[in-house]
Amino acid sequence: MRRLMIGVLPVLAILALPVFGAASPHFIGSPAISKDLVNGLSVSWKVAGQGSFTSAAFLTASTVTANYVCVNNGSNTAPGQPLVLSNVVGPTTNIPAANGQITFTVGIPPPATPSASTECPSHHEGQSQWTVMLTSLTFSDVTLHIQQGGQDVLTANLGTIDP
Repeated sequence: MRRLMIGVLPVLAILALPVFGAASPHFIGSPAISKDLVNGLSVSWKVAGQGSFTSAAFLTASTVTANYVCVNNGSNTAPGQPLVLSNVVGPTTNIPAANGQITFTVGIPPPATPSASTECPSHHEGQSQWTVMLTSLTFSDVTLHIQQGGQDVLTANLGTIDP
């Protein structure tokens, strides 16, 4: 039984390497962060020390606040209601490592535009004379996650991204 345990332990250690293979993951340089009303939030960065394993990257935000106004045909505006989403997770990007490094861009898109019929002043003959226009986006408590095997191996707190 003792010989079996001695023979099994090294095999288990080798099998565990893909999950815990990143020796010392770290960011290289500073992130490129951009935000606009069409694409939402975007972060590009480079990470080294990833080993030869595919990594997953994504952003989370505790809240995303989108402010809208209603605009009529005469270009007059009426205040809309802010839309606040909680515990937002952006799409995951899977990145194969090249020489232990990954370069990536991840993001959180803006929320879907609400309907003018529910957000804007009264309608004329069942038709809304208003359109809804996004005026600002705020991403609060943004965190970048780098994962291997479904576990965070590196995170970066990016704080609040506001104009």
